[in-house]
Order: sequence, then C-alpha cells, then structure tokens
Amino acid sequence: LSVKAKSKEPGKAKKAQEILHKMIAQCKGGNKNLKPNTISYNTVINACAFSRDSSEEEREEALLIAVATFNELRTSEFCQPDAISYGMVLKAFNNLANKSEKRNEMSQRLFRQCCKDGLVGDLFLNEIKRSLPGDTLRLLLKEGGASWDKGNFKLPKSWTRNVRDKRSKEAKRKKRKPENLSDSTETDQMGARKNVPQISIVVGGTKGGDLLGTSF
Repeated sequence: LSVKAKSKEPGKAKKAQEILHKMIAQCKGGNKNLKPNTISYNTVINACAFSRDSSEEEREEALLIAVATFNELRTSEFCQPDAISYGMVLKAFNNLANKSEKRNEMSQRLFRQCCKDGLVGDLFLNEIKRSLPGDTLRLLLKEGGASWDKGNFKLPKSWTRNVRDKRSKEAKRKKRKPENLSDSTETDQMGARKNVPQISIVVGGTKGGDLLGTSF
C-alpha cells in the first residue's frame, strides 16, 4: 500500500483505495493478518494529497477519495483518526481544491472538529496556515482561546490532548493519561462508530463522502 501511494503512476489514489478496501474485505473474511490500521488509511489519503500534478479529472477523483477515506476511518471498526489523519486530509484540500469561500468554510469546520477530538498536531497547524487567510485564522483561534503570533501558536491543552507527535512530548513526560476517543461513542453490531460527523463535498457535480454538510 505504501509503495503504491508513493509512486508516480497515474491513478495511484484510486489504486491505493482499492488495496485498502481489499484489506478490509479480507480481514472481515477472517484474515486478521490484513487488518488495516490508522496508517493504512493515512497512506491512502497521502496518495490523494500528492496527486496534485495529475489531470483535473484525476485531482477531483483524488479529493473525493481523500474525503471518503477519512470518513471511513472516522467510523471504522478497526481504528480511528490520529493527528496525521487530520493534517493529511487538510493537505489534500489545499493541494486538490481550488481556493474559494467553500474551501475556507470546509477548512474551518475540519479545524473545529480536530480541536474537539484533541488532535491538533504540527502537520495540521502547518496546513491550516496554508488553507486560511491570516485574519480568518486568528479569529478562528480566538474563538477557542488560542492565538497565533509571529509564527508561534498558543493552544489550549485540550486541543492537543490526543496528539502523538513532537508537540506531545512534554505531556508524555508528565505521564498524562490520553483520552480514549471511542469511549463515549456508540458503536453498531459490526463495531463501527455511530453518529460520527462526516465530510460532504461536491466536486465536478459529484457528491463524495457524506464533514458537516459542506460542499466546495
């Protein structure tokens, strides 16, 4: 899966998605050696994010795949998003979607959900700076008691409580117990999480995914 995602071949996003779906199907069929994890989903989203040099049609397809894969991860019975997941899907927005008010709205909704999940990591912060105008970003941060000055972010601890990147090292040293994101989330009979906010976008007239009722 990783080799396919890093390749330069046309349609790599679609092919990476197909591999992931085969892994899921075989795992559900009894082959636990092919159980997908968060990295598996992130790898597909990564393949999408780095499809920006492709044709317009392929970029649109890659964006839809990125959103669909992120939504599948949020409701997966096997794993759940991490800070890289949020950062990578925002990178996909930035690389594949044209700048517009709709993209800004989507980025803001994704930001709020990321904060709520406590998964605001370094990659997401780098991408949100690309995604939103400076004034918009400062207002968004101010809503939650955060700030951004001279390139430095000051964030509430709750926004990063589940991050496992460099930003979390201090928290690890203090041996803070991480919050289990799935503890308070109802699941169905297959173990998939229910009532999870999803992303909905429209690209080229085609609806993909199903975050928060927004379309580009």
